[in-house]
Amino acid sequence: MDEELRAPPPTVLGRYVLGERLAAGSLGTVVAATDARTGRAVAVKFFDGASDNYGAWVDEMRLAVRLAHPHIAACIDAGHDDAWGLSVLVFARAMGGSLRRALASRRDLDPPALHRLLVEIAAALAHAHAHGIVHRDVKPENILALERLGEPPWALTDFGAGRFLPRGAALRSLAGSTGYIAPEVTLGAADASSDLYSLGVVAFELYTGDRGDLATRTEFRLRHCGHGEGLAALIACLLAPDPGDRFPSSAALVAALAAAPAGFDVARTLDGGAYLLAGDEVLRRCPETGRMRALGRVPRARRFIHEPDEDAVIVAGDRRVVCLDPRPTTLLASDESLAAFVASRRHAAIWLLQSGQVVRSDLAGECQRWRVELPMQWRAALDRDRRTPPVLTGLTISHDQALLGLPGCALLLLATRMANGLELAPLHAPAPLYALRRRGPELLIHCGDVGSASLLRLEAAGLRLLEHRSLPVDCVGVPAWPHAPQFTALVQTAGGDHV
Repeated sequence: MDEELRAPPPTVLGRYVLGERLAAGSLGTVVAATDARTGRAVAVKFFDGASDNYGAWVDEMRLAVRLAHPHIAACIDAGHDDAWGLSVLVFARAMGGSLRRALASRRDLDPPALHRLLVEIAAALAHAHAHGIVHRDVKPENILALERLGEPPWALTDFGAGRFLPRGAALRSLAGSTGYIAPEVTLGAADASSDLYSLGVVAFELYTGDRGDLATRTEFRLRHCGHGEGLAALIACLLAPDPGDRFPSSAALVAALAAAPAGFDVARTLDGGAYLLAGDEVLRRCPETGRMRALGRVPRARRFIHEPDEDAVIVAGDRRVVCLDPRPTTLLASDESLAAFVASRRHAAIWLLQSGQVVRSDLAGECQRWRVELPMQWRAALDRDRRTPPVLTGLTISHDQALLGLPGCALLLLATRMANGLELAPLHAPAPLYALRRRGPELLIHCGDVGSASLLRLEAAGLRLLEHRSLPVDCVGVPAWPHAPQFTALVQTAGGDHV
C-alpha cells in the first residue's frame, strides 16, 4: 500500500475503521475494515491506482450498485473521503478470502464442490449479463468465499474492468488478465460470452490443478468436447475458442448445470438461433432478452444432429429423432438404440448407425438398412468405450448421399445409396477429423490435432488439401460465407498462447 494509505486518520468516510490490506490491483487497493456504527466486517476499495481516480470510481460504482445478487459481492456504501483525497467503494467483506488464496493453501475442490462453484458464479454472471453488464476479468482473485476459506457460498467481485454492453454489440477495448482472457478479446470482439471462456479457464485450473497453456487446453477439449456429459465436457464447451461453440449464454450454462448429471449439447441454426439441450429439454436463446425459452422435451435426448445452415433444430434421442419447428415432431422412432450422424430437412434424409447397420431414413420414417463391414479404425474407436454413445457427424450431399465421419478418426466414409445397396467409399484425411463444415456448395473437412490444422474439400476425385496451419486445430475457424479465406485465426498467438 502507498505511504499515504498507511498514514492517519484510521477511518474512512467517518465510520469505517481500517485494518490490513487484502488486495491490490491496477485500479486500487482493497483494505479490510470494520463499520464503527454496526460492527460489520467490510472491505474498502481505494481508487488510488487509476490515472483517472474519479472516472474509474464512477464507472465501477455504476455497475456495483446496479447488481444485487447473493453471489455478487454487495456494494453497501460509496463516497469521496476528503481526508484521504480518494474515492472509495465499501463492500460486505468475504470472510473466506479469494479462490486464489484457497488454491495457494492447497484447498482442492472435488467435482461436487467445483460443480457448486460453477453454479453460483454462473448465476452471478447471468444476473450481470441480464443487466447488460460484462465483467471482463473473471479469475480466481475475483471469486470470493463468503464464509470460510475454500468453501461455498461463492461470490463474484471486482467489476472495475466491467462495461455496460447493448445487446448484440461487441467491446473493442482490451481488458482482463493474461491467461484468462477469451481469444476474441485480443481480436477486438468481446461480449458476454467472453466471461464464459474466462470461467472455463478457472474451472479447468480447478479440475486439472493447472491453468495450462493453449496446447494443453486444446488437448483437453479434443478429449472431452462433444461427449455432452460430466464436468469435463462442460468445461470443454466453455473453453471453445469460437464463441459460437460455447453455451449460448450464461443463462444456458445455468440450465446445463441444473440438468447435470444429465447430458447437454449446443447448436445454432441458419437464422442465428442459439440452442441448448439440457437433459431432455430443448431451449432456445431469445435474442431480445438473452433468456432461454423452453421449446419442448425429447425423451432420453442425446444431441443435436441438424446441419447448422438449416433453419430447423433436430434432436436425436436414444430411440427417436425429433424436429422442433415449432413444436416437437417425431421424424423417426425405433425399438432399438440408435446413433445418428446427421439429419437434413433440405435433403429429406437422416443417416444413422444402429446394431451394426447403416440406416438411411426419409423424414416420413421409411428406412433402408444395410449391414456393412465398418473400417477397422471405426470399429476400434466405437469399441473403445461402450458405456458412452458414439459421437458421430455428417453432411448430406443429396437425398441419397452423405459424407459420414467419426470425430477423432482420420477415415471418413462417402455413403451412396445405389440400386442394389449401399456403397461406402473410404476417404483418408491427413489428421483426425475435428469437424465437417458446409460453405455454400462446398463440403469442407476440418481436421488436425494439438500441433496442426488442415482444411480439405470434398471433390469428385476425393479430398483436396486447401490449407495447413501449424496451430492447434481448434484455434482456427472456417468462415461460413463464400469466397472467404480458407481458415481464419480464432486466437492471437504469442509464445504459444493467446495474450
